[in-house]
Amino acid sequence: MPWQLFPLLLLLLTACGDLRRLLPLPQEPQGSRTEAVAPKERPASDPSQLQKQKIARDRCLQELPALEAQMAELRRSEARLARVKEEAYAPQSSPPRWNEDEESRFRLEDRESDWQRYLQARDHWTRRESGHRARWQADHARRWQEAQARLDQVVRSLRDQQPDLFTAPGSIEFNPLAVSRLRDCSG
Repeated sequence: MPWQLFPLLLLLLTACGDLRRLLPLPQEPQGSRTEAVAPKERPASDPSQLQKQKIARDRCLQELPALEAQMAELRRSEARLARVKEEAYAPQSSPPRWNEDEESRFRLEDRESDWQRYLQARDHWTRRESGHRARWQADHARRWQEAQARLDQVVRSLRDQQPDLFTAPGSIEFNPLAVSRLRDCSG
C-alpha cells in the first residue's frame, strides 16, 4: 500500500517548491575558518604542449581543403561507377521482318529474290551486330575497370591519410563522428 501514497507525496513535495528554503541551513561551529578556500587551480599547461597543439591544428586546417576535395572525389567516383554499372547494351536496328502477306502479292520469282535479299540483309546485320556488341562489351568492361580503379585509388588515399574516416575496413561510407572531428580539427 505504500506505493499508493507515492503520487500524493510527490504532489505535496512539488507544491512546497524548493525544500531547501524550508530546511534550516547547518551552522558552522564558532571558531571555525570562515575565509573562503581558493578553488583548486589547474596546473599551468606546458608551453611546448600548447605549441604542439597549435602546430597540429594549423596543419589540420591546411590539409582540410585537400582532404574534403578527396572526399568529394570519392562520391563522384562512386556515382561514376554506378552509372557505368547501370549501362545496358542497345542493339542496332535490325532489318524489317519478313512480311509474308505483303510478299504474297508478288510473283513467285520475285518473292524468291526478295527472300534471298532479306536473308542476306539479315546475315549482314547479324555479323555487324555481333561486332558492335563485342566492341561495346569490351569498351564497357574497360570503363568499368577504370571507374573501379579510380574509386579504389581514392579510397586507399583517404584510408592512408585518415584510417578512422570510414565506418568499417571494407566500407566506403564515412564515419560521421570522424568527419565532424576532422572538420573541427579537434582530432
